[in-house]
Amino acid sequence: MIIGLCIPLSAQPPATPRPSPWSAGVFVATDSQPYAGASRKVRVLPYASYRGERLVWNGPLLQYKIQQSKKSSFAVHGLLQFAAYDENDAPILEGMGDRQNTLLAGIDWTYRPYPPLMLIASFDTDILGVYNGQQVTLGLQHAIGRPWNTFSGSVGAGLLIQDQNWTRYFVGVPTNKATPERPAYAPSESFHPYLSAQILLRFNQDWALFSLARVEFLDETWRDSPLIGDDYRLMIYSAVSYTF
Repeated sequence: MIIGLCIPLSAQPPATPRPSPWSAGVFVATDSQPYAGASRKVRVLPYASYRGERLVWNGPLLQYKIQQSKKSSFAVHGLLQFAAYDENDAPILEGMGDRQNTLLAGIDWTYRPYPPLMLIASFDTDILGVYNGQQVTLGLQHAIGRPWNTFSGSVGAGLLIQDQNWTRYFVGVPTNKATPERPAYAPSESFHPYLSAQILLRFNQDWALFSLARVEFLDETWRDSPLIGDDYRLMIYSAVSYTF
């Protein structure tokens, strides 16, 4: 799961009126694309969100909390995963065929040993059969401020664990797609440490800006692929929204 597409919900203080759960605006997603010769990819999409006690819809993410207590929560989610690449993104990808958008489904678990600190674990699997890959995320987040304040956010770190199907879909080269410049490559699972930061800036009661940045440090399995030219991947997700 893309961590931080929504800041974990916290109880509102008694003196603060409960805000409307609905908002809409513009969502911008950027990806540095670590493929050799590829430039940053930018997607601009309309954005809508709903934040209830248990149900959260936040752009490409839909999450439902099955269990929630003061210290822990357990949820299920669905998430739109954008295509890994198009073959015209870089010369090295020509002839590989365009990748497809797909839908991930999974589970999320969080635990707060004390208020600012949160342990997180999530599991994702491709449910449309595009590549049948799976990913596990293990991480730690430290909250800054409160979601109802003018400024709030968090910083985090963790590890992404991607199975063989996931890794081969993103960086593998099948034998029938190999060329002298792009030899066949059949990787196994991969492990990527990451750092993340997110902010929520409320301009007033109606308008807000949310932004999440995550940098993944690609492991040797990805770096050894003939498709890869960078040793990191930077993704930034931002949304400007109006509450109504």
